[in-house]
Amino acid sequence: MTIDLVKHRDSRRQRTFNAAAVKQAIGGKMPDKITDIVAVFGGWGQSDAGQPFDDPHATTGTGKLLKRIREVAETSPNKVIVKAFQGALGAEGPRGEQAVFDLVREHLHPAGKLILYGYSAGGFSAMRVCYRLGMSYPYFVIQWRTGAPRRALMPYPPFTRKGTTPDNTVIGFVRVDCLLLVDAAAGPLSSYGLMGKTQRRAWPSVRHCINYYQQHASRIGSHGGTATAFDPSVTTVTNHDLTARYDNNPEKGHGRMDEDTLEEMVAHITAALLG
Repeated sequence: MTIDLVKHRDSRRQRTFNAAAVKQAIGGKMPDKITDIVAVFGGWGQSDAGQPFDDPHATTGTGKLLKRIREVAETSPNKVIVKAFQGALGAEGPRGEQAVFDLVREHLHPAGKLILYGYSAGGFSAMRVCYRLGMSYPYFVIQWRTGAPRRALMPYPPFTRKGTTPDNTVIGFVRVDCLLLVDAAAGPLSSYGLMGKTQRRAWPSVRHCINYYQQHASRIGSHGGTATAFDPSVTTVTNHDLTARYDNNPEKGHGRMDEDTLEEMVAHITAALLG
């Protein structure tokens, strides 16, 4: 489920995440065909970062993952939108993040799944999308008047003066069902919190964060680290430290992480989509 129901402006910590309740609230107000969204952010590959990524020959670990995700999507009873972009380290490549945000804004279905994956610089791209969904546009709203439903992501919920949900309106917090991070890194800044770039913290919009990392620096200083939750009451974080795997070849660790975690990522995404 990509939303937690909200009934009152003061009930932020009393949100309702219940599949039956969500389905009942949106019954007849959304398309019957549920849409799931999977967005993949690969490593930073060019100076012009953030562009759409598609590797038809699957020559990289992220390219192989993309191919496998599409194969899994074909077995889903839901419509599954799968998009991929190169990662970026900030303002030089926001278009991939903007494209994913626009995709969510247009296609988010409350009964669907929203899954984000990020490797290396792409890990921070995925986290910034979660931040934007949780901070700038945290509410999913369905309003219907004269039989015409309108749905949108909104910065503020349209509560009544009493702070309750208006008639014929469904309000929910937008949730990322699964955030998958693989050695989220920012080159020589990977060990520092400069400008927040290496604070591997899952925003409260994230329901589950699964983080695979190793701490041997690459030639440019890239490596992963432990992830945490801004609010552990609404986000679970699972860390997998693979540092020891690369003790005999430390400089190669970061570059191999997307390849070496391929099967784990496929399993996590399959479970999230089909579970």
